[in-house]
Amino acid sequence: MAKSGKVEIGSGCIKYRFQTEVRTILIGESNASLILEIAGTFANYFTAQNGVNLGLEVTERTSEHIAFFYFTDEDIQEEEFLARLRWTEQDLWNLLAASPDVFQLLDGSAEALTTPQNAIINTVDGVSALIGTFFRVGIRIAMGRWRENDTTSLLEAIRFNPDSIEARAASLHKFFWADTQDRIS
Repeated sequence: MAKSGKVEIGSGCIKYRFQTEVRTILIGESNASLILEIAGTFANYFTAQNGVNLGLEVTERTSEHIAFFYFTDEDIQEEEFLARLRWTEQDLWNLLAASPDVFQLLDGSAEALTTPQNAIINTVDGVSALIGTFFRVGIRIAMGRWRENDTTSLLEAIRFNPDSIEARAASLHKFFWADTQDRIS
């Protein structure tokens, strides 16, 4: 406070033992809520899968962009934190090919499960959160209020791997569009 005239919380604060870079994501119309929704889904899934807290802090929100970062207060190495972020991103996308054990459970065959119950619950929570977000995206696409660049922004909110997301965004956007059109007709 003495240097800048305002309170600054930096890396010395236990709340921010490690944090990602601030992500500034361009948004269109009222799409900030979906960006924050998928970021929150990622943070919740990360915590459930890793047993390590992952927080999300918004630093700026305007009508044109949203800026935020992820952080942890856990006593782990920075390399491990970053590796877990990358692994969790990939694992979250892999949820879209749900485990057969989830369907066994729905059929009442709980005694034959090979996957631990907590893992199944985390899978169901992650999948249902993603599907909810994607459903809202599909409606916006059908109404002409969501473009492919919005899908790219959505994916950028949880990107920790170096692979290009443009192809994934284009594919996902086409899927949303086709699925929405099928439901309308």
